[in-house]
Amino acid sequence: MSAGYRFYGDSAELELDNGWAISAGANITDGGLTFIGSYDWSSSPIGLPGAEEMFAVASGPLTRNWNWTLFGSKGLSEGAADLMFGIRVEPHTRHPFTQEISFGTFKRDVCLGSAAARDCFGRYGSRADVAV
Repeated sequence: MSAGYRFYGDSAELELDNGWAISAGANITDGGLTFIGSYDWSSSPIGLPGAEEMFAVASGPLTRNWNWTLFGSKGLSEGAADLMFGIRVEPHTRHPFTQEISFGTFKRDVCLGSAAARDCFGRYGSRADVAV
């Protein structure tokens, strides 16, 4: 479970409201496969209804040097996208800060909960959030 407060700043066209984001989820690693699921809620930065959604990921090795990742979310409120999904195939690389973590297979508990998963998956096409 994680909670964070987002600081959006303002643009020239729009005044954005800072707001809360809450996420609860879990991951399961079985051999080289990793599965992540979570429930997310976040307030809207422009005064619209907040977003509630379910987020899911499956990831594993395609070959020794390549990984695959399937991801998607289903909106549960008016403030969330109805449906988002994607697939990514990429070379297996190591996280710069540790030998334990691999972005391609999401080993250990790195992506426990969606906020962390989104940090990991920011480069996979879903929005990137930072939780405190």
